[in-house]
Amino acid sequence: MEKISRRQKPNTREKTFVKWWSLFSLTNKQHHYILSLCIQFGWTAQHHKSGREIADLKALDKWMRSDKCPVQKPLLKMTRKETSKIIFALEEMVTKKH
Repeated sequence: MEKISRRQKPNTREKTFVKWWSLFSLTNKQHHYILSLCIQFGWTAQHHKSGREIADLKALDKWMRSDKCPVQKPLLKMTRKETSKIIFALEEMVTKKH
């Protein structure tokens, strides 16, 4: 059995990663498009500093964990193919809304 020192801190990045499925990569174009689709669908929130409308990551996170989402896993752990499924589903939602 492995003994853990009191000085060792848990991996907070991993805890955050598991908590927020909607975390995205700033360099991934598919992730940027997903954020754009969220805004088009109406999932927006006001940025606390700039006051600008941004994608509501809480709404995206809630949808990603639901049965309505075609892939139930964190965005950063998805393959390109899985991310494409998310994009297709969001595009359909935006099309049906407008």
